[in-house]
Amino acid sequence: MYHGFAVVYIITLQANALWALRERLANALVVEGRKAYHHDLSLSMDDYYAIVEDTRRQYPFPSCTATGFGHIGDGNLHLSIITSSKEADDINSFVLNWTKNHEGSISAEHGLGVAKNQYIHYSKSQKAVSFMIGLKKMFDPKGILNPYKTLP
Repeated sequence: MYHGFAVVYIITLQANALWALRERLANALVVEGRKAYHHDLSLSMDDYYAIVEDTRRQYPFPSCTATGFGHIGDGNLHLSIITSSKEADDINSFVLNWTKNHEGSISAEHGLGVAKNQYIHYSKSQKAVSFMIGLKKMFDPKGILNPYKTLP
């Protein structure tokens, strides 16, 4: 009679353990003097992991460590790059241009927040951005839900 509950409990424990591993993955790669830079990208299935491989070729280990994980079913890739801060701007530019050239999006599941506002033109037209801003204003006219964000 209680066997079904036990299975659900075990599956929940396994899911929680897997989620905890996912949350710690990028930070586990960080070593002293280096920092993790994260990108939340949306890419086609053909390009899904290619950006990780191209980043590794462009910025080889040990100067850079690139890892990718995410949701293969919907094309969302969490690209984590571990490097020194002096290389971060160059690598960020590489990732943004690569994503643009492959018709991806620089802001996938987490929406467009403060950090990427100035980069949205890499993957969205001004007309699309204006539409997004208008949509957010329609549903949040007082700007109290996720303030300062273009989209939640």
